[in-house]
Amino acid sequence: MGFLSDHQHTEISDYLEDLVSQDDNSTVFARKTVKLIRLIDDTRDDGLYLENQKEAARKIRKLLKYNDNVSVKKRCFNLLSEFIIYNNCKFRELYNDQKLLLAIQTTISANSKKIKFFTNCFLEWIKFINDGKNSSSSTYRGLVELYRQFKSKSSGNRRVFDLQKESPKIRLLVGDSLSTSIALKNRLLQLRPGQTSVDDKDSTDLFVKCRELRRAVLKYIQFVQEGELLGSLVHANDELVNSLKKYDELSGLDEVNNYDSATSESSYYETDEEDYDDIQPLSSRETSNASRAAPQNVNKQNSRDYDPFGDHNGIF
Repeated sequence: MGFLSDHQHTEISDYLEDLVSQDDNSTVFARKTVKLIRLIDDTRDDGLYLENQKEAARKIRKLLKYNDNVSVKKRCFNLLSEFIIYNNCKFRELYNDQKLLLAIQTTISANSKKIKFFTNCFLEWIKFINDGKNSSSSTYRGLVELYRQFKSKSSGNRRVFDLQKESPKIRLLVGDSLSTSIALKNRLLQLRPGQTSVDDKDSTDLFVKCRELRRAVLKYIQFVQEGELLGSLVHANDELVNSLKKYDELSGLDEVNNYDSATSESSYYETDEEDYDDIQPLSSRETSNASRAAPQNVNKQNSRDYDPFGDHNGIF
């Protein structure tokens, strides 16, 4: 720490800034995040553990506030997703840092009409917190309160989920999910004695792909409420979960992720093809009819309004 500053500055700040500045693919980004988590998660000293979280929060906040590169801001949000969802890090000091929360709020508000990625990421965190029954936990209190502030101000355009249009995409997604989950299981069977899954590049690449496919599956499960397609999606989700669990079991890590809590919930995220943060699902009767006859015209008056910050996405 310098003479004019009381703020800790260690390898955490430098590594974090370098991480979000590089244009890495999702697999490399996830691997590098693991090292950053290890730097922060220094459990040998409780005081240092808290200071490490504060340092990481301060660096993310400054990058969101002062860096004009949208890609860097997106990677900061992706980094928070890695902390919250994929590695289940209990970084209470970081998630409740008021200046960081303000930077997150500002980033979402400033970009919500043009770049929906930030809103979708934030909603994904909230869904994870809800699914884990952690909405009342002090660990996530700051994020939950921020969600409630957004919810009280929410408004926006709404449209209808078109099952006819999405059916081919769903079938392709199901097929890809099943084949990838099988590929991961087969790869794990080829590990050498004593070799962990995280040390095997092919296993880790397939793990990341399974994880991304499951996000897409969960998104569709929210909108397809019954019928053959729903059964296919649920089956695909189950197979992906089994493969992800097997990877975790062979990872050599003490903490295993809980994949069961979101088996019937949606995950909000930005896709390459289309955003779904402003759509509404069909009613059960309309969904059933669509799966059988795929009608051209949808009765929007019978549909439930969908708002990403609406009551049906509330804190449970």
